[in-house]
Amino acid sequence: TILPAAKPKSLTDLPPDINRYYQEALSCIASQAPNGAATLFRKLIHQISIYHQVSVVNDMARPMEMVQKLEEKGLVNKTLSEALKAIMYLGDDGAHVKENEPNMEQINIVKDLMESFLEVTVLQNLKIQKLERSRNGT
Repeated sequence: TILPAAKPKSLTDLPPDINRYYQEALSCIASQAPNGAATLFRKLIHQISIYHQVSVVNDMARPMEMVQKLEEKGLVNKTLSEALKAIMYLGDDGAHVKENEPNMEQINIVKDLMESFLEVTVLQNLKIQKLERSRNGT
């Protein structure tokens, strides 16, 4: 019997809707399923766009358009936008039959890019909100 590897160390305190796809991607990594992980990290871009109110559920916009909206709203800088595009491109490779089949090395890089993005956007925003509530006594 071959058991999946332990799930990689993960970020904590993510909003539930974001955490759901993030944890599922980590499960794919633990199961050595790079196509699944790549596709879920791509799907996570959509969920992050919903979180930042530049997209909605069932939005048929392309992920590239969602990244552009995040950039236009000033929610991501050029470097973060490029990271999201790299994640999106590998997600496309995972979701479709293409010459590049995602491998675990690529997935680990994408995981690092996504975690960096989540840390400086979603988690940073939550920490700022927490500090403001603390300062206001609420």
